[in-house]
Amino acid sequence: MFKHAFLAAGAAAALFAVPGSAATVVFPGTSPSPAGVITLNPAGPNEVSGFLGFDVVGTGEFFATLTFINPFANATAGGSAVFNFDGDVITFTGGDISGAGTASTSQSALGSSIQVDRVNLAAGSQTFNIRGTLNPSGGNGFARVGGQLSLQATQAIPEPGTWALFILGFGAIGGALRRRTGAVRVSKAKLHFA
Repeated sequence: MFKHAFLAAGAAAALFAVPGSAATVVFPGTSPSPAGVITLNPAGPNEVSGFLGFDVVGTGEFFATLTFINPFANATAGGSAVFNFDGDVITFTGGDISGAGTASTSQSALGSSIQVDRVNLAAGSQTFNIRGTLNPSGGNGFARVGGQLSLQATQAIPEPGTWALFILGFGAIGGALRRRTGAVRVSKAKLHFA
């Protein structure tokens, strides 16, 4: 008897925990990359970037997850998404890059935007997550979101072998300068007393 009451209470709690309405995220097509995948291309020395886009259909809260591959051993990541039409339609509420980072949102009459930044992003498969709400005006439950993701390689700390070569090189330069300075002093002394 208690078992059935406990299960019924759990089911009721789960029912009320589900949002009343949720919008659906749709990734357009499969070209040039599969749906929900950000393709990163070279954008400068030690930097890659790629465009992202998705549609939001319906009304209520939405959650978009896009995947990408970090080609660097360690990187700083910056991702943004923008809806440029009506600030009352989409409101971005948060985001992260692989579960961390800082997100800042802005809202204006011309639309809304979100910027997510993260440092120390490891190499390999990662995610860019965006949360928001779609509140359509005039019955149009559709919005198109676009943005960009950029990664920049973080300078790595040199390995111990590299440090050893630095020290040997600086020692050799210092020794050469010391010998040269001594030779110059001797020649100056000879010229002075001559």
